Amino acid sequence: MSYIILFPAANNVVQHTPFPAAGSNFNVVSNYPIEPEDFSYVENAAAPGTHQDSYTRAPLLVLNLDINSIEVIVSAKRSGAAAGAYTCSPLYIAGGITTYSPAPLLVPYTSYSWLSYQFLLNPVTGKKWNITTANLITAFGFKNITTAANTIKINNAYLKINVSVLGEYVSNFSPYLNDTIQPNQDFSIIADSPGSRNLLRCTDPKIFYKLPSGVESSLDASIIDETKLIAKMPAATNTMAGKIMFKLICTLPSGQILEGNPFFTNVISRWV
Repeated sequence: MSYIILFPAANNVVQHTPFPAAGSNFNVVSNYPIEPEDFSYVENAAAPGTHQDSYTRAPLLVLNLDINSIEVIVSAKRSGAAAGAYTCSPLYIAGGITTYSPAPLLVPYTSYSWLSYQFLLNPVTGKKWNITTANLITAFGFKNITTAANTIKINNAYLKINVSVLGEYVSNFSPYLNDTIQPNQDFSIIADSPGSRNLLRCTDPKIFYKLPSGVESSLDASIIDETKLIAKMPAATNTMAGKIMFKLICTLPSGQILEGNPFFTNVISRWV
């Protein structure tokens, strides 16, 4: 899957205190790839307290892209271990309306860790993102809340646009299979997506799988017909254990898209 990263371009509305003090909030959180721990950051101006920063973004060019999701990503830590709640809510602003992650994310550590929320659908329309609605996002950022005597520090913030570029198709993940996969056995899977059409256009198809543990990998697949494909894993290479979910990745001829519903509506697994 491809993506576009948009960094803060300027301050929109800011309430945090920057470090170094001579810096501007949007500059000190533009540390991608990440700089050493406290090279630069913003933090709550007071603790306990609630503070929110938002930054305008670099322009998203009007390209021939299929947008899979909008993701706000920050790197955050507690400045100390005092007891209390430390939370961060990623946000974006579109049409003057601020949308937060449905639930605040915990800031668990006194060292930096990545926090993110992925907006799969446009919350205003309830529909899939497109270039027009993505371009309505004028700013993004985060709201930090601490009920403790220590602050929350953010040293990195950016907007990630997850896309399928022209010539690439990426389906959504299927639900986890009911079958529990056993290692060291021959295994095959048939992915049936009757809402999708023209799988025969695909070249280099792969079935990408994920375990509940977070382990991810892919299998080479073969097209059966316009709506089905199969992948096999021989015992010698099958080290999986547990339930798995799948999605399809394939390459399409230039200028073509895979039509229909991208969800796997029926996934059949079997031992062979």
